[in-house]
Amino acid sequence: MTLKCSDIEERDITNAEQLPDRGKRGKETGCRRLARKKNIVELRDEPFLIFDAAEVEKKVKEWKEAMPRVSMFYAVKANSDPVLLQTLAALNVGFECGSKVS
Repeated sequence: MTLKCSDIEERDITNAEQLPDRGKRGKETGCRRLARKKNIVELRDEPFLIFDAAEVEKKVKEWKEAMPRVSMFYAVKANSDPVLLQTLAALNVGFECGSKVS
């Protein structure tokens, strides 16, 4: 199961929870707060992924601006989640697949 932070409706969180905390050590990330708020962690027996698609987009754009002549490739074996791969594909990120399964 995959949830993007944007999948959790804004009305379910307070204004303070919408503020980015930049994921600094010792601070809880916005996605983690949202998951706890929605009780996702307690309701699921299977592993799940929550990611902030806006943050992925921001990081990809920063990387491409810093190294415009270098092509970016994502190693699918690192995380083959379909929603994450679709997000990266929409940003014109290439994929490195080490096997037919990937």
